[in-house]
Amino acid sequence: GIFVSTGAFLSIIMGLQVEAYGLATVLKSLAFVMGFNMITQSGAALFTSTSVILPIGLMKTRKYILKTLLYWSIVYIFNLVGAIGFSLCVSTAQMANGIIGEEVGKVLDAKLVEYIERRTVGGWFAVVMSGALANFFVGTAAFFATMGRTVTDKFFGLLVPVMTFVLIGGQHAPANMGYFFIGLMERWLHNSTAISDNVNLYTTFIWNIIPSSIGNFIGGIILVSIYNVMVFSGISLKKEQVKDDQQPFEKV
Repeated sequence: GIFVSTGAFLSIIMGLQVEAYGLATVLKSLAFVMGFNMITQSGAALFTSTSVILPIGLMKTRKYILKTLLYWSIVYIFNLVGAIGFSLCVSTAQMANGIIGEEVGKVLDAKLVEYIERRTVGGWFAVVMSGALANFFVGTAAFFATMGRTVTDKFFGLLVPVMTFVLIGGQHAPANMGYFFIGLMERWLHNSTAISDNVNLYTTFIWNIIPSSIGNFIGGIILVSIYNVMVFSGISLKKEQVKDDQQPFEKV
């Protein structure tokens, strides 16, 4: 939670006063790469990544399903706790005031646009779908990172997928926890006027964190886990049917 919130906070800073939308978004995506790289290199647990890795294990055996669900819950709760703790530190240290606070307000308004403009079931499900697409790329980054054997391998494995998720504007629940609680802490502790009245605990959870979490969960399982298990299981099955002297990949 702390690492991904760090990536979210850095993305706000790196995009400050950059007029060109494309360039600003690329800089923000690089900030998230920093956050996800810290997660990957440290071996920390992230809800969206576990939504990819754990289902693969459950598809092979259901022996530890209760322990898996418990682990999932613990990861989600402490991602939230980490985001709140990081946001409290940032706000207490007055690192999110001034133009940074104004940018936080703009980011939160953009993330609540479905609530502000539509406030419909369709708008809520739009956030779910955005979350599913976001975790397709974030989950792919986690999948690629597990293939790496060195620090460099892991970094380049997650670079493009993480940048893509930011560039398309996908909703990523753990990162959004960081965004929203930085804004909420600024309002609660410093009475910041940069954070609009639309941002409160109700809209944060009902119109963003919950639907984006559901979307992340669905995207990780369906778009990444099931797909990869089906594809690679099929490759493994075909290889078993080939004669020993016709296996070109055996020495690789």
